[in-house]
Amino acid sequence: MPLLQVNTPLAFDAEADLLGSGTVGEVFRVTLGLPNAKPRAPPRVFALKRYFSREGRDDFANERNTLESLAVPAPHAAIVYHLSSWIADTASYMLFPLASGDLHRFLHTEPPPNEITADIAAPLLDRVHGLLDALRFIHDSGVLRLPEYPRPVRRIGFHHDLKPANVLIFQDNAGRTHWKLGDFGSGTARFVPAEFHEELYNRKASTGDPVYSAPEFAVDGRVSSPKDIWSMGAVLLEVLVWARGTSIAEVQRFEAARLEFREETMENAALYWCQSPAGGLPYLNPAVETELDKIALRSTHVRSRHSFFWLLQGLYVECWHLSRRFGLPQLNFANIWRNSSLPLN
Repeated sequence: MPLLQVNTPLAFDAEADLLGSGTVGEVFRVTLGLPNAKPRAPPRVFALKRYFSREGRDDFANERNTLESLAVPAPHAAIVYHLSSWIADTASYMLFPLASGDLHRFLHTEPPPNEITADIAAPLLDRVHGLLDALRFIHDSGVLRLPEYPRPVRRIGFHHDLKPANVLIFQDNAGRTHWKLGDFGSGTARFVPAEFHEELYNRKASTGDPVYSAPEFAVDGRVSSPKDIWSMGAVLLEVLVWARGTSIAEVQRFEAARLEFREETMENAALYWCQSPAGGLPYLNPAVETELDKIALRSTHVRSRHSFFWLLQGLYVECWHLSRRFGLPQLNFANIWRNSSLPLN
């Protein structure tokens, strides 16, 4: 990395080309004529991230360094990496592949399938599996032997802003759909001695979208990699709500149900957990409990251990163990996939 050398200034309209804005910057749609391209080849379209200047923080350097570390020993197929990065005048930029959409938009605009068949379930489960494997890859690389380190090392890290809007959707040349984790502005990745077995902690309450954040901060005043597992559980639950729904309004309905208890949340928002104003341990938002009951009821009517709902429910339950016991070590999702088989019914 970088994978692409950008030699020409990139022109964009700050309003017309704006794709989105977040905590650390803005993202614009830009076109770029690539060197060595075929004659008359159309310009390629990319996503350009421009970082805000914030005193005491270098979000640009943090995201760039995190992504470069996550490219070792090789890039993961379900992570969105930057193609180039640079500083011009007083602004910092990173160039990314342009996604066709994100999971938040998908869940709010695409009608759910009338029936979950094997043709629908298999690719959907494969996309979810890719996200979970990317999360495993982010949290712990396993033992690495790298030439720049005299002894074996491990790479450990976290994302800390997992939410449907940061699951980007791409189409490959064969028309297949892929889900990938993007926006590592709140993340970190660090190489440590292979025998190191402690957690990396973040003590910043403002990190990530509060709706999908875990309750550990309210208990311990810090969060680590299990926060990502909680957030991924919330993402998977929304996928389940969408998949078992009858209209595109199901995810909005679930959000509205959580909002009914917003006065019991720290953010007055549609959080997945609540806490008494007088303090005490956090507890699941009652609307989430209701969805859990629906899933449990649905599973009693599913006879096959290899049905779509059984498999996705299993992934969901793995993530949401943290709703009962805060601060558990990282969970292993692989066994569910080893014990499952396709085709699904």
